[in-house]
Amino acid sequence: MSAQTQHISGDEAQADISTKVSQDHPDKTINRTDLRIAGITGILAAVLVGIADVVLLYSPQGGYGSGSYDFMRQISRDRLLLGHMLGVLALPFEIAGLWLVSRMIAHGARKTGLAFLFAGGYSVIMGTVYHAALAPIAVLVQASETAPSATAQTIAALIPETANYARSLANLMNYGVVFISLAFAWAVGFRRTLYPRWMAIFNPLVIFIGVMVMGTILPVAGLCILPAAFSITNTIFFTLSTILVWNAKFR
Repeated sequence: MSAQTQHISGDEAQADISTKVSQDHPDKTINRTDLRIAGITGILAAVLVGIADVVLLYSPQGGYGSGSYDFMRQISRDRLLLGHMLGVLALPFEIAGLWLVSRMIAHGARKTGLAFLFAGGYSVIMGTVYHAALAPIAVLVQASETAPSATAQTIAALIPETANYARSLANLMNYGVVFISLAFAWAVGFRRTLYPRWMAIFNPLVIFIGVMVMGTILPVAGLCILPAAFSITNTIFFTLSTILVWNAKFR
């Protein structure tokens, strides 16, 4: 089977990966087990972060896109602590999934693979710091309701300023996601990577848009989907990559 086949699916996609890796993969330092472990690690990390997002942010009233953090007024301190710690501890392990993707890209686009890993890892770092800032913001929001009037006004004035610092980190994360999505789509679509060509469509940005649409059109489920949209995106992306590499043959 030619390594340049452009329209493949199912077993043909897996066979194409196996052929390309076994016949002409230039990097003898990686093997199937390494990639499998990285993929599973990335998937588990993304799932745990998704759970953390829901624990930390879920509100029956929604309001996630309101621009304020008022929806966090009723979230218990136990939930804040659990969601905070679980997310901060799990998020860095998503880099393992990014490493898997970067290795599959690097087969045909080495520099793009390195850029993908660097930008993706940087985005995870920014996402971790942003996640860590959410619980303190929630504490401020809740304190503004219970503090004496004068103090409450001071705290209320601090909330948007504090939130702006946090959002600046989220913006850096978002820019990174856009970059790695474009890099992934270009490499898979136009270079001879270990991905079938159709995977270029399933880049993180496209998956994220699909998740957001699903969360919007499913009002009840959306209350859990929307706060965990990035984590769901990563879970889908890492799962697809792991499935494609799972049966690949290495020499």
